[in-house]
Amino acid sequence: MTVRPSRRSGLGTALLLVLTLMMTFAARGAAAQDASPAAGADMGVCTAALGIGGDGDACINVVHASPDAPNVDIYLDGQLALSNLAFGWYGGWVAVPAGDHQVQVAATGSAPDTAVIDTTVTVEAGAAYHIAATGFLAEITPQIYRADLGPIDEGNARVRVVHTVPDAPAVDVAVTGGDVLVPGLTFPEASEYLEVPAGSYDLEVRLAGTTDVALPLPGVALDASTVYEVFAIGTAANGALAALVIPSPIVGGVADSAPTGCTAALGIGADGDACVNVVHASPDAPAVDVYVDGQLAFEGLEFGAFSGWVPVPAGDHHVQVTAVGQPVDSAVIDATLTLESGAAYQVAATGNLTSIAPQVYPVDLTAVEQGNARVRVIHTSPDAPAVDVAVSGGDVLIAGLEFPNASDMLEVPAGTYDLEVRAAGSTDVALALPGVVLEAGMSYDVFAIGQLGDGSLTVLVVPSMTATPAS
Repeated sequence: MTVRPSRRSGLGTALLLVLTLMMTFAARGAAAQDASPAAGADMGVCTAALGIGGDGDACINVVHASPDAPNVDIYLDGQLALSNLAFGWYGGWVAVPAGDHQVQVAATGSAPDTAVIDTTVTVEAGAAYHIAATGFLAEITPQIYRADLGPIDEGNARVRVVHTVPDAPAVDVAVTGGDVLVPGLTFPEASEYLEVPAGSYDLEVRLAGTTDVALPLPGVALDASTVYEVFAIGTAANGALAALVIPSPIVGGVADSAPTGCTAALGIGADGDACVNVVHASPDAPAVDVYVDGQLAFEGLEFGAFSGWVPVPAGDHHVQVTAVGQPVDSAVIDATLTLESGAAYQVAATGNLTSIAPQVYPVDLTAVEQGNARVRVIHTSPDAPAVDVAVSGGDVLIAGLEFPNASDMLEVPAGTYDLEVRAAGSTDVALALPGVVLEAGMSYDVFAIGQLGDGSLTVLVVPSMTATPAS
């Protein structure tokens, strides 16, 4: 089996330019396109695991898996990030700031406005993603596979298979001549991860439910403390199937060194830290800078945005909020927060600017029952009266929620819900919330933000991984 090297032509200079232009901590929303592993797993901090980037960054690797597409250039937020990437090659891990990013894929040498892929990808701080161009060129599509770079038991490796052969049916991955390890994998899905003892394995890819071998994989070498993505690539019709193996060595960690509490649930920080996410919910306030203990921590946070989770040592901390670029002694919020080890907090700037105030909402990131999610609503619309949150046209779930309070957490089956916010005690709908998606193993804080009087009332959803349930 061949491991293909990364192609890095012009990557270093271009990437530095891109990162300079994109450096912002205002992450918006959640990555709705996540694939395996399931949300809620301890997926580690990618920057620490890979030895790249810094706090607040995510990690991405771009894969060219479209068999009839030409070499491509990759643009990130309008800037050339990776050039001349050929089919069956990958760019290598790079760190990018958490948040929303425009990704465009164009034929090599072509302008970004000719892109065959033009999409927005939302990446979370500390999370790692393989972004693959898949399918034939006529219907090329980006697929995003979230990588599990969390701690691995000593002496083990972690591996999964990704099906990116567009004309191949479902397949099984099995030990050569033996048991099936991954059954019924269909294009363009990724299997669950398997953690196995390091060593050499003889494997094969079969047509699902049969013993017909589509692709033999003899002598698959898996090193300890390494995560492997095995992409099945090519086309079945002409027999041009191959395996693209992407190894990711994990820097310095086995499971015994994993943190606990919020740091373990979110994959950030270390034992003894608390976890903080800052939310700008003051509707008439400008973009702000946030200082912690006199040091700039978050820059240019706009209304309706949040910083993303960061670890902070437990104890007392001096928090100051200023308009962007203003000196710290002009802070409109100047407060001391006490943070407990292992605890998580949403820290929100609330109210109109003349009465702006910090609100601290502790977050429950303990494990939820398998198949469930956890959700609550936080009322941060300063001119809105008390509200009820209800099923659309149906029962009230949260009654009489007043500014600036948070509801109790509700644990519910994962799924899609049609909800609405009503004036308390009435059926008058102030804000319709159709198609609210709640993923298993996640905790959601739904902030009602904006103002009722000017029609700007909306919601800001902050998703967070919960702890992995005990087995």
